[in-house]
Amino acid sequence: MAGTYHIVDLTLEKTENILENAQKHHIQYFHDAAWLHIMGQNLIFCMSQPSLPLFGFSGANSIALLYKHLAEEDDHAQRLFSITSHAASFLSTHLNVPVKFQGKLLEFPSVKVLCAFFLWKQVVHRRIMIHSMCLAHLMAQGKSPVEAQEAYLAAPDEKARLVMCAQYLQLDRVPSWQLNGLIGYWANQEDRLHLTMHQDLPSGPDFLAFLMDAFGRSGE
Repeated sequence: MAGTYHIVDLTLEKTENILENAQKHHIQYFHDAAWLHIMGQNLIFCMSQPSLPLFGFSGANSIALLYKHLAEEDDHAQRLFSITSHAASFLSTHLNVPVKFQGKLLEFPSVKVLCAFFLWKQVVHRRIMIHSMCLAHLMAQGKSPVEAQEAYLAAPDEKARLVMCAQYLQLDRVPSWQLNGLIGYWANQEDRLHLTMHQDLPSGPDFLAFLMDAFGRSGE
């Protein structure tokens, strides 16, 4: 997959408005399975639109859609508006709360830089998930929001915070689908392309290797 790549990067605005209206959709935290499920559905919905991106990543508050290239004569502003509107409309309908995405069009010259971008998106998602679960765990123990934040910051490293997350979930470890994001891609099955979601992603260097294998090393 050598050449130039474009990504439409969608980020949710005013996320606090979503949680403040939890009575309308029963989602109290962005680490909730229901929330991540809706974001995954939104990713697949956006990828099924006529523009047909090749690949997508969904995190707690964002969706990134990959295109091989956009023709110079293409109306980038209109495409960005259309994709942003689709994502916002899907989420607003499912939550019964008006939401808005901020959209950016990014250009990448190589597969190596492209993979680094998606790794960064995963890192951001993990931080949001871990922070959200740790605060929920600490506040369930009776700490105030300020005390919970202080305790979160006092944890020595990510490993210690993941222990808190697992205790909160009452599991031995936090599921990868909850920490590492979701991806959508087109898979060739029985000589037909099918839109597929991958929910069991590796993290860190293993995710980077996964991406390099998925996109091919010809663009390095």
